[in-house]
Amino acid sequence: TSPQNTTATRDILLAGSIGVAALGSAFAYITKALSAVEWQHVIFVTMGILLVLMGPSLAISWWKLRRRDLTTLLEASGWAINTRMRITGGLGELFTRIPGLPEGSRKQRRDLVPAFTKKTGQRRVRWLRVLVISLIGMIVVLSLIVYRLAQTPPAFYEGAPGQGTKAVRSIQSSPDSDRNPSSPEE
Repeated sequence: TSPQNTTATRDILLAGSIGVAALGSAFAYITKALSAVEWQHVIFVTMGILLVLMGPSLAISWWKLRRRDLTTLLEASGWAINTRMRITGGLGELFTRIPGLPEGSRKQRRDLVPAFTKKTGQRRVRWLRVLVISLIGMIVVLSLIVYRLAQTPPAFYEGAPGQGTKAVRSIQSSPDSDRNPSSPEE
């Protein structure tokens, strides 16, 4: 191998390892920050973010639905309409109604996508969908585990400062265990 090739490989490996370290530290920071927050606040913040992201889309779609009219469609068909003909909710429902099937007919419930993909030579990527769903599931489970671990402190927090778990056991087994271990003896 040439010296230039090994330097490029080394640079790629260094950049990749720095990227992995940055992602790991970011994930650790996020889990630490989320473990300090109550679950109700996480739900409210998530709902707020969704509202900020979806609110403008909702407003724009409501505004566009309010502006629907038939004037341009009827004028293009040759009708002479001089005023706006707004589509109300009932009119929109009438125009988009799907009629029932005639008597004696039936629907064929089969998927035409596999026949199309076989005909064109395309493969279905079902494994990608399974991978994404399993990754999302693993992230949710790991988040719940980290949250539960953050809620239950380790046993050595129960003793006096700096004494560790042996202090906890000796305090719990002593006959006068109702005393405060950090207070000086009288």
